[in-house]
Amino acid sequence: MGHLVSDRQSGIKAGRRAFPRPAGTMARTTVIWGAAVSWGMCRLFGMLAAEPQTAEQWLVRSDRSLLAQSNATPDTAQRDGWGIGWFEPQDRVRIEKGAGGAFEAAERPRFERAAADAKGTVVVGHLRHASNPLQLSREQLLGLENSQPFGTHTTLFAHNGMIPFPNETRPYLGVHAGEVKGV
Repeated sequence: MGHLVSDRQSGIKAGRRAFPRPAGTMARTTVIWGAAVSWGMCRLFGMLAAEPQTAEQWLVRSDRSLLAQSNATPDTAQRDGWGIGWFEPQDRVRIEKGAGGAFEAAERPRFERAAADAKGTVVVGHLRHASNPLQLSREQLLGLENSQPFGTHTTLFAHNGMIPFPNETRPYLGVHAGEVKGV
């Protein structure tokens, strides 16, 4: 299972591998991404930079952008939601999400706007291919509250995979259980 976790104080915690830097970008930018596979899995993007900058190149413009990956294999496309999160000035977390595929006509303009707005030292992107361990209906499974990344005032979080026993796991969240939304 791949995952990206960014905490404002410590930066990116984990990820898959480095993504090639476009010519002319800062040498002190690290881009991490994961889950670029041909079977049904989420796709992740992470950027950590020394100075605030846009991630639009990697989210939209590159031939390997997150948007390009969203429908790279149409039979297993990530059509169950998308999200882009970043730290704005004064370390305020901003997250933009959609409930459909980023490549779909209704979602693409919003995804592209969010990618253009995403400027900071940390940017996290996620394309969702929903897993369903509870056998929920599509209406219950999909929606903005289930799209990633998730965040609080100081943390952005995205993951790939599932918790196969979510109901049994929830009690271990303790005082944070109320912060967890979605299924």
